[in-house]
Formats: sequence, structure tokens, C-alpha cells
Amino acid sequence: AGSRDGEAMAGGSVSANVGDAEVHGEFALFGTDGRGVDGGFLGTRGVVAKGLLGASYTIDLWRGIRVAAEYHHSGFGLENVGRDPSVLFDTDFQRRFLRGDSQILGRHVLALVISSELSDEVSAGVSYLQGLTDGSGLVSTTFTWVASDTFTLVLNAIVPWGTPPEGGIPRSEYGSSPFTLFLQARLYD
Repeated sequence: AGSRDGEAMAGGSVSANVGDAEVHGEFALFGTDGRGVDGGFLGTRGVVAKGLLGASYTIDLWRGIRVAAEYHHSGFGLENVGRDPSVLFDTDFQRRFLRGDSQILGRHVLALVISSELSDEVSAGVSYLQGLTDGSGLVSTTFTWVASDTFTLVLNAIVPWGTPPEGGIPRSEYGSSPFTLFLQARLYD
């Protein structure tokens, strides 16, 4: 419980082992003045809810494959990014988004992450994000090669889908994201 920028908030989290899996959840309610809020909790802009449900499990195959899945809800997010993008220009909404009231642009997202160490030197992972309102999403892959104590090579690729922006204005949550290929060489002293 506390206050952020003059707005009251209360929340909690829980995690537990269920067999060999881990499950976790977070829930918070924020009292707001209604400014910069596209939705609200139970029909009011004066209260906003955020929540997360997730689980992780390590499959005993090769060196272990870690699988994690989460559902994220943000009442601070937009109900539908493409339906009325004018809210993106609301300075109160921008202030809330930039200070981190929401980590997603929309309201509902599913995430799946699969990762593994393929050898002592190579690890790989793939992340899948799916916006549940507009069907947009992305897949991100990561490969890391630790060649020595002084050199590491990282390769990332991001492949998004969804309605592309029009005139620089987003029409879907992930459709504005560009295809990205990133290669990083890390040199240590």
C-alpha cells in the first residue's frame, strides 16, 4: 500500500510451487483522478486494476528447457490501440505511460518464453508476445555464444505482426514494431 504521484495504491503478490512448477500472481488497485485513463475498474476511471498470472517449469531434457508463461492485464493500457489512437496524444496518458503506470500499450497480453543452455558456451531463447485485443504480436529470438572469458557474441531477431501504423500513428499494439536484427559483440578486459 502507498501513494504514487499523489494517487493511492494497494497491491499484493503471491508465488508458490505446485509440484515441480512455479506459479505466481500479482494484483494491484490504483486510485486515480481519471486523467489519462482509457478504461477503469468496474466501470469507473477513478480506480484502475493491474494484474499478472504466470507459471514456469523446467523440462528435464538436454541441459534443461525453461518454459515460462504469463498473462498480463493493465487497466492503464488502451482498450483497443487501433480503434481510437487519439488518446495517444493525450498528455495525461503520455505522462502515465512514460512513468511506467503500464508496461504494455494495450490491456491484455500473453507471453511465452522458452530458453535453454545448449552447451557450456551457447544459450538460446525465444519469446512470444500476443496482444489479445487486436491480434498483433511478435516473436523474439536470442542466441548467446560465450567464446571466451573476454568475448561474447549475442544475436537477437524480432519479428512482429499486426496492422501497421498510418501516418506514424499506431493501429495495433505490436504492428508498429519494426523487424529487427541485432548483433552485439562484447569485449571484456
